[in-house]
Amino acid sequence: MFILEIKLKRAVQLLTDTDLNISEISDRVGFTESRYFGTCFKKRFGMTPSEFIKEKRKADK
Repeated sequence: MFILEIKLKRAVQLLTDTDLNISEISDRVGFTESRYFGTCFKKRFGMTPSEFIKEKRKADK
């Protein structure tokens, strides 16, 4: 559980600070399947990674 939390926090950082796509971020933080990454991300943050990106872009405007 602790490692999963670290991976997801790093994913948020990459989603926020880079232009990498979700699949690339999933790979970089250590998920072998991007679908599982999306499931874990949604469970932790209440939105999918793509929804997170949209919200971030809205907030930046």
